[in-house]
Parts: sequence; structure tokens; C-alpha cells
Amino acid sequence: MPQPPSGVHRPERVPLTPVTDGGIDRELFTTYGGYRVGSTIAENLGLVGHPNLSRPVCGLDPIGRSQVATALSQLGDPAPGRTTAS
Repeated sequence: MPQPPSGVHRPERVPLTPVTDGGIDRELFTTYGGYRVGSTIAENLGLVGHPNLSRPVCGLDPIGRSQVATALSQLGDPAPGRTTAS
């Protein structure tokens, strides 16, 4: 795998396995699509701003965003010291 150019910060990878291990969490991906859920996860982890999807794709509605935030909070802090987006 190619390395990023010098001076480019590559965030620590966060495994998403617990999010997709069944129950309501898997339903998030089924209901909203992995692309939109992944985008919302990145927003919640502070990796990207909101909105971040290219038009015509829309981000999740407030209910979906809340469900993703709840699923992430059940996983615990993936990277201590990292602040999450509001």
C-alpha cells in the first residue's frame, strides 16, 4: 500500500466490526446504506465536517444521525484524546 506524502496526517483506523455485528446496528447499514452511515460515523468521530457527501447524495436525517451516535456511544471511545464533532 502506498504511503501518504510526507507531512500528511493519516488518522488511526478504527475497526467498525462491533457496529456491524448484528441487531439494530446492522439495521442502520441496511436501512440507510453503508455510504451514508459511514459518512455519519466519520462526522461523529470528527474526521470530516457536515455536510460532506457529494450532491445529490444527502446525509442522514436527524433520526438516523441520532441512531448512529447511539451505536457509536455503545462502542466506547475508539481513540482516547480525540474530540468528536458536534
